[in-house]
Amino acid sequence: MSIEDAFKSELRRENTKLKRENQEVHAAVIRKHKELMKIRMSLVTEVCPDCGHENTVEWNVVDKGYQIFCPNCGFPMMLCSECMLDSGYCDWESDTSLCYRMVEGFWKNLEDVPVYEDEDGRMLLEKDYRLMIGTREVTMFPAGTEREEIWHWFDERHPKGVAYLLYGEEKSDEDRTEKKE
Repeated sequence: MSIEDAFKSELRRENTKLKRENQEVHAAVIRKHKELMKIRMSLVTEVCPDCGHENTVEWNVVDKGYQIFCPNCGFPMMLCSECMLDSGYCDWESDTSLCYRMVEGFWKNLEDVPVYEDEDGRMLLEKDYRLMIGTREVTMFPAGTEREEIWHWFDERHPKGVAYLLYGEEKSDEDRTEKKE
């Protein structure tokens, strides 16, 4: 074997070794990038409307919902930026400080509210029921309020109506037109 052949052979081995190392480094970089993206995708940043502090927290809206409490002051915050990414739709009303996600949260809490049936077959609240956002009372239904009156409140405030909240069915166009008039 000539010196030139020996040199080429050594060069090929070195080249093969470097290619293998490069592939390993590239695979490690890709793995780390995926890990970083997973961490980054689980982080949510939102400004607290009460104290103005910008908060970044690890949060999964699919599992935990769209409401958190400000780590700085404890005020309840909606994760509006995540909602817009998820649905592209926002119906936030500054008059009421409500959006449909909050209304859905209130709806879920109704499952635990005690009611009773009166002699006329109406379902009535056993005791006062307050819908609260932190320390702010959104509304209060006094003891004895009929279930249908509560449903009407939800129907007015949820864009898909109480039928959607009850059964997953959206309002018909006719129902939407009546509400606007």
